[in-house]
Amino acid sequence: MYNNYDNLFTQYKDAIGYRFVDINSKSFQEDFYSFVKERKKQGYRYLDFLYEIRREILERTTAEVGKCEFDSLVEPFNTTIISPYDFDELTDKTRLIPASFQVIDEEVVLKFLPKDEIQQIVLPRRIDLLMTENPYNLYSILDWDTLHNSGNYDIAVGIYGSIYDKDIKKKLELLKSLKEKILLRDYKYDYNVDNDIYYAALVSDRHLKKMR
Repeated sequence: MYNNYDNLFTQYKDAIGYRFVDINSKSFQEDFYSFVKERKKQGYRYLDFLYEIRREILERTTAEVGKCEFDSLVEPFNTTIISPYDFDELTDKTRLIPASFQVIDEEVVLKFLPKDEIQQIVLPRRIDLLMTENPYNLYSILDWDTLHNSGNYDIAVGIYGSIYDKDIKKKLELLKSLKEKILLRDYKYDYNVDNDIYYAALVSDRHLKKMR
């Protein structure tokens, strides 16, 4: 397990529009931690938005993928967490699968990092919905379209932030590129602005149709 500061630094610089910052300066550290704290508040408002689309996101059969304790949105709930990053403050460690996540041949492969060698397993099918938000880059959601298209898993991929962020277009294009790879229209895509916060999400819609 390790921390995730590098990815969070990159997201901060993209959102603010800075290319070069002195990470050791007091002003940067104050601005960065303020950004992380504010992003968390925005995230919970995004989670309310997502919950209206897919209520299973707070259940143990859903897994949030690849986030850390600073940008995870499901810590207070019952959702499973798949992450190689530290979650020191997580009370119920049975919810945490401490592994990296990779899609291989339409299956999810979890890679654990013990002291001596890498061990990997296929994700058990008791998890049927995979979610992530504000992906760090394209590789964070690489082949998630195949998980949906195969029918093996449902997905919920979202973005959110301040309407004043400099990277909105980049993040929307990332979500759009995933949407264009979905073969059927068995998904829901929604975008919304609430005061100074924007949200967008691409969510598998197969279960919803069964419930109507």
